Amino acid sequence: MDQGRIIDLRSDQLTLCLVVPVFNEEDRVAESLDQLYEFISARAPGSRLLFVDDGSSDRTVEVVTSAIERWGSDVVAILCCPHAGKGAAVRSGLREAGTDLAAFCDIDLSTPLDQLNRIIAEAAAGNCLAIGSRAAPGARIAQHEERRREIAGKAFNRLVRAWLCPGVADTQCGAKAAPTEVWRCVLPFSREDGFAWDVEVIATALRLAIPVREVGIEWNHDERTRVRVWQDGVSMVLAVPRIGLNVWRATRKALPLMDMTNHPSDSRGGANPYPKRPDSMICQPDEPR
Repeated sequence: MDQGRIIDLRSDQLTLCLVVPVFNEEDRVAESLDQLYEFISARAPGSRLLFVDDGSSDRTVEVVTSAIERWGSDVVAILCCPHAGKGAAVRSGLREAGTDLAAFCDIDLSTPLDQLNRIIAEAAAGNCLAIGSRAAPGARIAQHEERRREIAGKAFNRLVRAWLCPGVADTQCGAKAAPTEVWRCVLPFSREDGFAWDVEVIATALRLAIPVREVGIEWNHDERTRVRVWQDGVSMVLAVPRIGLNVWRATRKALPLMDMTNHPSDSRGGANPYPKRPDSMICQPDEPR
């Protein structure tokens, strides 16, 4: 992973769609709404905050709808989906992005928004998939997880690094960003609906020769996390060989991608480094979902 890039701070001139998946999160949505709104309002005009509700049964949708009425649907929006899992929710939201850049983060803001901004800036500067990392140089964990959760997470990352994502120290930090055209190349190959979705996205990007860059961030554990150590942990481990096989099968007949590593870091003064082509010509999966 390239840790030495100079981040392009002019990324705030690009429009951004920030996707936030939620499932029965009425309390945490209420806590984070103002911060998220201020964050997206500071971006370029045309940016928006998109909540994706994963079939909540509490007042989550009502809380977000109230914010939409207050701030306007051009800035804040909600996409309501049947319950399928966090991965499915994030994927649905990213597919709706019509902005220059698209990112996602967790509603608990375990990755603080100033740190998310660094990830977004790296994605714009490097024309890459930029991922927050708790293990990259410069990372700092302000609030640690309980010991068994932290040990399990590190073991899972070692497994993923050995099987699917060589060189990637942390796949599970819940904040990632990329130019929207990068997402359009990656998402057609996505199959995972649950918490292993992050691994699949990174493995797919690597398979397609899309640069993946880790950004060392400050991170805070929220004890209200919905990831269950044993039940979800086992499911994620079992997903690793499935992801490896699915990514290989799906991408083996994909059309060749352009060499994204040779593009200038700032395309606003020239041609778009990800020229728009008909969907039938972009990164087609071997087997449609």
